[in-house]
Amino acid sequence: MKKAVCLFLFLLLMTGLASAGQEDPVAKRQAIERLMALTAPSDQLKQVVPAMIQYLAQRLQVPATDKGRTLMPEFEKMITDSMLEVFNGPNGLIAKAASLIDKYYTTEEIEALNQFYSSPIGKKSMAVAAQMSVDMIAIGSQLALDAVPDITIKLFALLKEKGLLADRPNPVPVHMPEPIYPVESSARREHGTLALRVLVNRHGKIDKVTVNRSSGHQRLDQAGIAAVMSWKFLPAVKRGTPVEAWIDISMQFKVFQTDDTTAGSVTIS
Repeated sequence: MKKAVCLFLFLLLMTGLASAGQEDPVAKRQAIERLMALTAPSDQLKQVVPAMIQYLAQRLQVPATDKGRTLMPEFEKMITDSMLEVFNGPNGLIAKAASLIDKYYTTEEIEALNQFYSSPIGKKSMAVAAQMSVDMIAIGSQLALDAVPDITIKLFALLKEKGLLADRPNPVPVHMPEPIYPVESSARREHGTLALRVLVNRHGKIDKVTVNRSSGHQRLDQAGIAAVMSWKFLPAVKRGTPVEAWIDISMQFKVFQTDDTTAGSVTIS
């Protein structure tokens, strides 16, 4: 009899412990819903829409005119509606985020997050999160682009050291800052095509720049030459060895009129 009682108490204790280790799915779902309401991904979306509009307008080459600007409200509505559908759809971001929260957090941890995001610092974190992400992506992208030329040159040096350079008849520019269009030139609507011939030595440095054909305007020629002098190159390669070689560069200076200003752009080939 004592053994039976002891066995019953043991089983009762184990059942209680097992129940204590299980989470209430209803309570957890409610905690997740509160967390999603506090973090409000759709509110963050409002912060990134302007950057998306600017990016898409540039990619689609929307003219910077009154007619082009009248499209912006329609652009904004279309992008916002499309992204809200992505966020709020049955298989959207919010549903997937809730599933991941359920997977990786306990109810207790979710409630702790709810307390944090209900606090002033938590609310501020959410208020700036989207714009911080946009800013960090922009900073990271620019840093990566800035690093590419030097990384390319280091890899070239490594290939040279290992005797693995492929022959290449012409130098290759790896860093090509565009000329700054002189303000006076754009105001005077000066334009034209500048043809340069550049001698790049075996170290990838510029030894000489000559003007094959002037743009017809001294200011534009000087701007083009100044820009090229700041370029970085990989040298030409002959039989696995870097050599000096010439490269031809063409710069087309163009002027365009916006609603109230004249601006210039440069196309390099």
